[in-house]
Amino acid sequence: MVGLVVGAVPSLVARQQAQTQFEYLEATPIQVPSTPNGAAAWDGYRACVAASNTWTCREFHNVSLEFAVERSESSITMRPAQQDMSLPKMLSVLGTEGWQMVSAVPARDRSSSEGFRYLFKRPVTP
Repeated sequence: MVGLVVGAVPSLVARQQAQTQFEYLEATPIQVPSTPNGAAAWDGYRACVAASNTWTCREFHNVSLEFAVERSESSITMRPAQQDMSLPKMLSVLGTEGWQMVSAVPARDRSSSEGFRYLFKRPVTP
């Protein structure tokens, strides 16, 4: 009976050492002023990772180089297309960095605009 207990202990130790630790990132919608006086704004996302003493954040802005063309009988008008490119850009960048989306919940507080809060995780590399 003693031999069975001793033989099982190394496998339990190996399982405990193989646990993966994760770091988490929260992405929240923000409004970014597009003019010096802050009159116009476009949406973007702020993605923050919690460190031991501080948050490390970066922003993904809604930058679109596409234009919509409106034609009338007397004129042709070009204006920026109304496409939110900040979310696809953020998802693409975070995905290539190894982040996996865990959840998305509505962001409905005073500190953020309409949209969703996204939570991501990725394994911590030793």
